[in-house]
Amino acid sequence: RVWGGLVTLAGLAGAGVSLRQLWLQSLPADQVPQCGPGLEFLMESFPLWDVLSKVLKGSGECAEIHGRFLGMTMPFWVAVFFAGVIVWTLWLVARRRR
Repeated sequence: RVWGGLVTLAGLAGAGVSLRQLWLQSLPADQVPQCGPGLEFLMESFPLWDVLSKVLKGSGECAEIHGRFLGMTMPFWVAVFFAGVIVWTLWLVARRRR
């Protein structure tokens, strides 16, 4: 159950990040957040928590769509993958309880 809980938490975190990316991509061009410095500069200059905060706030280039698969963007497919991992893990945990 502990491993199932940890996998579920990781799946929720991954799905959350991909859903945030989908949200950024759906914003009108005038509402996209400003671009920030590169990740390498942030990692050298700030504590990890500040870096995560700045990265998750997004930047202008994060709203660009670089590719599609079956008509949907990659963050959509990543969210589907993480949802599948969560469902599969919860099913395994529930099956193990019986």
